[in-house]
Amino acid sequence: LELLQLITKKIEMLMPQYRGMSISLHYQKWPYGSAINPHRDTSKRFGATIYLNSDWEETHGGLLYWTDKDTNAEKNFVPILNSMVVNDREEWHWTSQNKRFDVRKTLQVWGH
Repeated sequence: LELLQLITKKIEMLMPQYRGMSISLHYQKWPYGSAINPHRDTSKRFGATIYLNSDWEETHGGLLYWTDKDTNAEKNFVPILNSMVVNDREEWHWTSQNKRFDVRKTLQVWGH
């Protein structure tokens, strides 16, 4: 609970309005070969991913992809240490396969 409060305080100005919502935090480790299929987080108000790996490169895979709601264009993001991506419940998103022989580490923050 203390870690959740600390992280929430640090990132609250970057997140969608969440008053009256509960926030959950999950530490995730994605091993070599893992990927996430396209999905929307419809059961949540928003999702945020904080990336924890240093020295991650595009060739390592594990990139976040999403479909832009306004243009319908597919976009991607290379995980960068201490960066955060926020998506709402309607955005389709997924990750490419982790090709690095190291786990891809993230903190997942969800507003319920």
